[in-house]
Formats: sequence, C-alpha cells, structure tokens
Amino acid sequence: MFERIASTGSQNSIRGFTLIELMVALVLSLVLIGGLMLTYSSGRAASLEAERLSRQQENIRFASDFLIRDVRNAGFRDLLALTFEQDQTIGRSFAEYGNNDRTALIVRYAGRGACGRVFEADALKVIENRYFVADNGDLVCRGTEIDDEGEVTTIDPVTLASGLDSIQFEFIFPPGTPSATVCDFYHEDDLDSACTGVEIRMAFAGDPVQSVDLIAAFRNVIVDRVYGR
Repeated sequence: MFERIASTGSQNSIRGFTLIELMVALVLSLVLIGGLMLTYSSGRAASLEAERLSRQQENIRFASDFLIRDVRNAGFRDLLALTFEQDQTIGRSFAEYGNNDRTALIVRYAGRGACGRVFEADALKVIENRYFVADNGDLVCRGTEIDDEGEVTTIDPVTLASGLDSIQFEFIFPPGTPSATVCDFYHEDDLDSACTGVEIRMAFAGDPVQSVDLIAAFRNVIVDRVYGR
C-alpha cells in the first residue's frame, strides 16, 4: 500500500523578472551607457580641438618668427666680401613680388644659406628665398644660392608651416611715394623713396579662420637712410 504524504506547510514559489521589468532595466542601461559614451565623446572632441589649436598656434609662431627674421635681412650687402655682380644682383632687386597677385615674395641678401640652411664656407653667397603657399596649404620656402663665380645652387623646398588658407604681401613705402613691385637700392637714386618693409597677411584654415598680420622692416634700407649711405 502506498502512503500519500501531503504537505501541511506553505510552499515558497521562485518568482523571476517580468518582461516589463526587463525592458525597463534595459532602457536604463542604455541611457547610462549612452551618457557615458556622450561624455567620453565630448571630452575626446575637446582634447582633439585643443591639440589642433595648439599645433596651429605653433605653426603661426614659427612661420611668423622665421619670416620676420629672414625678410629683415633683405638687402644686406657686404661690399668687401661680395663681387660686383653679386652686389648688383642684390641692389637691383633685394625684394620683389613673386607673382602678379602678390601671394609670393622673393627676398635677396648676402648670407650663408638659403631658407635657414647653413653651409660651411667662409665666403658669403647671394641668397634668394621665395615664399609662397603650396596647393596643400603648406607655407614653403624655395631657395637658391649664388656664389662668387656665378654658380647657382638650388636647395630642396622647405616647409615652414602647414594649414594655411592664404598669404598676401604688400610693400611699405614712405608717404607720398608711389608703390612698386620691386624694391631696389637704385630707385630714382633716392633712398627716401625706397621700400622700408613689407606687410604680411596670413590666414590659417580652421573654424574659425585665424588671421595674422605681420610687418617686417628692411633694416638695411633703414640704416642706409639714417646714415645717408
């Protein structure tokens, strides 16, 4: 005979999550994860923007310092170290526009290396540096060196800065003096009418576009005017 045993106590049932509870938990998790991702994305974007601005500021500083330092040398001549032909090359055109729209500049002076390059030699050469913005937005210096025998050495183009949108050059003349496209030491045989410097306007690509205005004085011309050379 089988004996049937009946439970006299209450039975505990195991209750799981309902579908609604699972959906609510899923939505809350998605909201939390989305918030974390948005915070990370915003922080990452801010970091990249700060890095971009830092690089742009560094480009602006380097390009500005290099251009001003080099353009100031325009017209430098050491009559004891140069041949007559070298002296005449610099004197006839120590600065000129590299094209009609004035987006390129050429400067000439007696020095020891084009575009910042230093060569190991005692004799000075005629340095001719051409500045312009390449199609990819790089500010480029393309230089040549002319020695006392007339031999011309062309160096590889040097990139000074990147991310430029445009560049513009404008020669500075004394008040009342007509402007010209070439600066020389023989202009009307009157130093008072010679170019005294150049204004450089650079615009760097970005949002917003950063514009930089520079003025570089032709110190050799100014010295000649002061001392009446």
